[in-house]
Amino acid sequence: MAESPTPMTAEDLKAWIAGTIQDSVDHIDDEVSPVRASAFRYYLGAPFSDSGDSPAEEDGRSQVVSREVHDAVHSMLPSLMRVFFSHDKSCEFIPRGPEDVAGAAQATELVSWYLEQSNAYSVFADAIKDCLIKGEGIIKVWHETQYDIQTRELQGLDELQIGLFVQEGYEVTQSEELEDAPGLYSVVLTKRTPRGKIRLECLPPEEFLINRTATSLDDAKIVAHRQLLRVGDLVELGYPYETVIQYKGYEDDFRSNEEWNLRHPNWREEDDTDSDPSNRLVQYVESFVRVDADGDGVPELRRICTIGQGHEIIMNEPVDSHPFLLIRKDPLQHTWRGMSLYDELADIQRIKSAVMRNMLDSLSLSTRPRISYLESAVDWEDLANDEVGALIPMRQAGAIQMLEMPFVGAAAFPLLQYLDQVKETRTGISKASQGLDAEHLQSTTAIAVSASQKAAQARLELIARNIAESGFKPLYKRLLQLTLLHMDQPTVMRLRGEFVQVDPQSFADYDVLITLPLGRGSEEERRQALLGLLEKQEMLIAQYGPMNPIVGPEQYYQTLQRLFADQGLGAEAGSYLRPPQQMQALLQQQMQQVMQQQNEEPKPSPEEMLAQAEIQRKQIEVAQRTEQMKREDDRKRDEMEAELFIKLKELSFKYGQPIDASPLLDALTRNRELERVDQVRQQQMYEQQPPQGQMPI
Repeated sequence: MAESPTPMTAEDLKAWIAGTIQDSVDHIDDEVSPVRASAFRYYLGAPFSDSGDSPAEEDGRSQVVSREVHDAVHSMLPSLMRVFFSHDKSCEFIPRGPEDVAGAAQATELVSWYLEQSNAYSVFADAIKDCLIKGEGIIKVWHETQYDIQTRELQGLDELQIGLFVQEGYEVTQSEELEDAPGLYSVVLTKRTPRGKIRLECLPPEEFLINRTATSLDDAKIVAHRQLLRVGDLVELGYPYETVIQYKGYEDDFRSNEEWNLRHPNWREEDDTDSDPSNRLVQYVESFVRVDADGDGVPELRRICTIGQGHEIIMNEPVDSHPFLLIRKDPLQHTWRGMSLYDELADIQRIKSAVMRNMLDSLSLSTRPRISYLESAVDWEDLANDEVGALIPMRQAGAIQMLEMPFVGAAAFPLLQYLDQVKETRTGISKASQGLDAEHLQSTTAIAVSASQKAAQARLELIARNIAESGFKPLYKRLLQLTLLHMDQPTVMRLRGEFVQVDPQSFADYDVLITLPLGRGSEEERRQALLGLLEKQEMLIAQYGPMNPIVGPEQYYQTLQRLFADQGLGAEAGSYLRPPQQMQALLQQQMQQVMQQQNEEPKPSPEEMLAQAEIQRKQIEVAQRTEQMKREDDRKRDEMEAELFIKLKELSFKYGQPIDASPLLDALTRNRELERVDQVRQQQMYEQQPPQGQMPI
């Protein structure tokens, strides 16, 4: 018969969580941490004997250590940090509908502001370095409620006065009645003020726990953060001092971890016996586990906090998600681990170190060869004197002979070059990925240089994409969830240099899009493409107007903003550009002001309206009379011209000579035009609008 699920008792849950945590501790301390500690030693260039590797160092021989892991990390790190932090935002929220456009943009700005306030640069710099050296970088993002504790010691208070302090939020922690004043008390008052804050932290890898069969953070049975905290730190988190102080003192569980000991080489056991109890260290594990505590057959995600080496439960609550992000440059499929540069370069670092040691030993023997001497014919003190030009007395000719050793290290140079080529193939780090040297630039075409650089940078872009998918994308989702959960009231925040009101309740569970320029050409190519697009947009707006169906002010603004962002000036865009939304708001405000002024203008009285009508009637009559006079004048002038033309024709026929009437006609026409211009001028002066309520003079 199948076993039916049953609810867990407190003892059952304690035993289960203690066993699960201990199994994860064994997995990390015994299997994972030794490898990561060795990787860190390789990064530091420590002797191979510290890791138990060969070639072991020998006394009297060269002990140089090649720094392949260190050099590879510091070659990749600047490029990766430039990819992620040369832009305003690495990701942005995608609206699911037209109604979500404004909310998604505001949520993106809010999350970017959180990252600036949380010192995201330092956090990700440490996490990416852990990822490159040890394979995994762990980031924890959470909302933490700490308590500001105020303590006041007062004497001579009665019960009414104490009650007033209690109403203000104080708690009476100690009370004693005064012997010489009955009814008055000496009290110690404590006030705890909660203070919430979103925090971002890069965890030391050895502090992160996960079960050994997990393939990812989402399907893990347990993901936990173990740490050594002071008693006072736990009290600030809200735990009672009386509970925490019981577990102070030395805990050997954490100190057996090889990584922890490597990071704390100067630790002493006396550090756990501080005379101040509030500074004593306590082992604290914050676990996020999937456990069927209620017996319904389905494991739920719960946050269980334990204290001490026995893992006593002091917090147990259901949660929606865990706060951890796991960054990996090269994820190993079907496991939570990742490949590191140590995994790729450890053997090359050992081989190059061995070759370089032999080369230096050969060089040393060739420049300072060994000496054979006849012991009875040479004094050892004279022979041991290695001053230049020092004399060595001999009691027999030929008592000293130099054992000449030729330098054979030159034959190893091709091997070192071959190892460098293997390193470039494995990591993608080469001269091409960092800019070619002068020799290559002089003997290579521009197209070949560009192709070589793109091929070398493809590996780096793949690493950046893996980090973005495993780190930045879930980070944006997590920060949005924390905002929706803990920010329940609108607040005014400074976003892009302006104070705006943010209401997280209007946000939705948006999708996240990575906006980093990965796989889209070089920075110069993207800049030229944006400049070309900007030129086309300006041409379309100039030709078809700002309201054309192809491109408008909004699209033009987005292109300029992207150009600013790609140049690392996205945060300053607000100083040079006015968003179209703000421009529309200003136009609407101006229109409202104009309409308001029109509405506020006083309406004319009936007498003023009558006077205006009389003025208009007079103006119409004057215009009609003027037009009639012009037509009568034109008619008379036409008659005069006709009579003049007939008279001239008669005179021409009478005397038989042609008569030119053009000068006379031109004079008449010119005079007429001058008169008309003068009439029009006088009419315009007369028709000028007189002041309201007054007749023209």
